[in-house]
Amino acid sequence: MQFTDSQSVYHMLRESAQRVPDLPACSWILDSGDIHSVSYADFLAQVHSAAKSLVALGIEKGDKVCILSYSCYEWVLIDLAVMSIGAVTVGIYQSNLAKDCGY
Repeated sequence: MQFTDSQSVYHMLRESAQRVPDLPACSWILDSGDIHSVSYADFLAQVHSAAKSLVALGIEKGDKVCILSYSCYEWVLIDLAVMSIGAVTVGIYQSNLAKDCGY
């Protein structure tokens, strides 16, 4: 396996979407038990769409964006969108107590 230097995880995603656009980038199991996947090209398009929405909400480079959620596909999607605009994700699990979230 060859390792390459990348500027960020977002840049790795862009490179992968160019190199292998139709391969699965993410897969997860639905409540029905079926496996759902999204290709690198589709995942990158979703990241760009989410990033545009964050910018429209006023998020800028260097801002902190909190994600309060359980681990899921949407977490990864928003995390990459945040990274793509140069902001920083601050993750909080849904199981944290309210006082810990406030801190």
